[in-house]
Amino acid sequence: MGIATDTYPDKLNFKVITKLPTNLIIGLVIICLLPMVLTLFGVSFATQAEPLNYSLAAQLSQSKAIDAQFYSLGGAVVHTLMEWTAFLIAIFVVFLSFSHYKITNDVITPIIGMAFFMSGCMDAFHTLAADRLIEAVAPNTDLIPFTWAISRVFNVLIMIAGVMILLNKPKANSSNNFKFVVITSIIFGVIAYLIIHFSATAEVLPKTTFPDALITRPYDAIPLVLFIIAGIIVYPLFYKRYPSLFAHALVYSALPEVVTQLHMSFGSTALYDNHFNIAHFLKIIAYAVPLIGLSLDYTNAYAKLQHESDARKKVSNDLLRSELFQRSIIENMLDGLITVDAKGTVISFNVAASTIFGFSEQEIVGENISKLLVTMTEDDDLIKSYIIDGKKDQGASFRNTGQRKNEEKFPFLIKINQMKLADDITYCCVIHDLTDEDLNRQQLIQAAKLASIGTLTAGIAHELRQPLFVMRGHADEEIADGVTGLNSESAFQTLNKVVDNCDRMDRIINHLRCFSREQNTDEMDLIRLDKVIEDSFVLLKQQYNNKGITVQKSIATDLSYIFGNSNSLQQVFINLFTNAMDAMEQQAKPELNIKVLVEDKNIVCRVSNNGDVIADNIRNKIFDPFFTTKDTNKGTGLGLSISYGILTEHKGTIHLSNTCKIKDTEFVIKLPICDELEG
Repeated sequence: MGIATDTYPDKLNFKVITKLPTNLIIGLVIICLLPMVLTLFGVSFATQAEPLNYSLAAQLSQSKAIDAQFYSLGGAVVHTLMEWTAFLIAIFVVFLSFSHYKITNDVITPIIGMAFFMSGCMDAFHTLAADRLIEAVAPNTDLIPFTWAISRVFNVLIMIAGVMILLNKPKANSSNNFKFVVITSIIFGVIAYLIIHFSATAEVLPKTTFPDALITRPYDAIPLVLFIIAGIIVYPLFYKRYPSLFAHALVYSALPEVVTQLHMSFGSTALYDNHFNIAHFLKIIAYAVPLIGLSLDYTNAYAKLQHESDARKKVSNDLLRSELFQRSIIENMLDGLITVDAKGTVISFNVAASTIFGFSEQEIVGENISKLLVTMTEDDDLIKSYIIDGKKDQGASFRNTGQRKNEEKFPFLIKINQMKLADDITYCCVIHDLTDEDLNRQQLIQAAKLASIGTLTAGIAHELRQPLFVMRGHADEEIADGVTGLNSESAFQTLNKVVDNCDRMDRIINHLRCFSREQNTDEMDLIRLDKVIEDSFVLLKQQYNNKGITVQKSIATDLSYIFGNSNSLQQVFINLFTNAMDAMEQQAKPELNIKVLVEDKNIVCRVSNNGDVIADNIRNKIFDPFFTTKDTNKGTGLGLSISYGILTEHKGTIHLSNTCKIKDTEFVIKLPICDELEG
């Protein structure tokens, strides 16, 4: 028959069931065959009764007469119950089909449901006529078989008509088909009622029952053939094109329909006999099978709807998570990310951009990007013109100058990419602040210069020492031989000054050579901190004298040795003394205080000056590499950072005293006393 597969996955990977359960089909076959088998074993389902003898009934009591009347109507009552059961099932089918339509928006099910309902209505008209609820003239012995046959033909024809309409029309016209079937069904319903009404009011109806013939009810052979055609050809084609549980149930509903007609065509010879009742019972089964299929289809459709809802929720949650993840990436970027439209209007502004420019997202979104860029002016097609007129390649990085909220100018690197969203053009601008990098580059250049100066200093010291030795040698020689001539005493004093200054120059040269020479901090020895401090002043003493700086020293006499590298520690103190000298430039009476004492097992050195007080907002930055408050040509920002590292290597500490928040600036150095003096 070309029937589709049991299941198939839909777009959301939901397993769509299109075939009835095998157990249900087996049960249906058993139900169809069981009455026939039981009949062969002598079981009778007939509800025939002798007609009521009114002469005898008149002699009975009233209650017994009523009972006799009920017994005589038993067959009619059973017939009515079975017909109305079938009609109620048809009502359930049409209501369920419209509920299914509301869930799936599939018009196929209500079209067939309406056709099914009209079939049930024909059965209802037939029953109403048989029960004389519709005015009837012909006797029931002729009326019931004739209207039964007419209703059966009508039932199968309207079902075939509904299916054929769906098979012969494109799926896109399903809505028009539904309207057509509704109109056609109403017309058929009116025709059915007119047929039943005509049959009921006709005094003479065609004979439909021939008890002695092979085909006892020839009129029932017509729907028999039609149901066979529907079950073998029409319904399977419908199922193949519109696979569903309801369509599959429609295919198998033809089985009890065919068996029903077999019982009526070849078995029933009278009203309410065995085959008559079996046929009416199987007709109920034939109506129930599509109801079961539609119920399963409805359940399946609801499950699919729930699955789609869950899938949409999952997709929505995944999209939300993805959006939050992407938003988190954007908001945690170290570089600024700004999106603008073709006119330069800011659409989005991430956290890094807010940090760089000082504007909040609320302050800048909706403004023109020219507000942030010094070299740009507001233009109708700002970014595009900037790329084209500025001969900038899209995606390439180039420098520009930005302006912060506080109007500070700063250098940055910008990369612009164009994005097309539907018909809108958006530009994505990545901003990288170059302020620190430029500053670090300048400081590194300065550090390199200082390193070069150190190397040069070592060479100069070596070159100066030779002529210095010659000068010292001649002066010593003159003093040893004795000075003769005029003003010999004055000449003698002058020569002594020459010798003293040569010694002083020699000490300076030695310190310059030591200071400029690379030192290995692993080469440590027992040293005294007071000696390190005195040696550190050799290079700066003259500068302090020239600037009129008073130096106050308070050094304990009982200092113990420390374990360290004297050259490295000299670098620490030279840095502190140099910083103090720069800080006291504006002071009328500059003064440097050095206190060295022993506290517990540490030697503590306090170096203070009466220069400018360090501001609170930079106190936690002074030991950061390249941080400086001096002009670029006066400082690199490396001195305190290097000093911090040297003291850490010596297991010591350095910090800025809290007392300097009000007056003076005091650094406190702690170094541990050596515990290995005996060695």
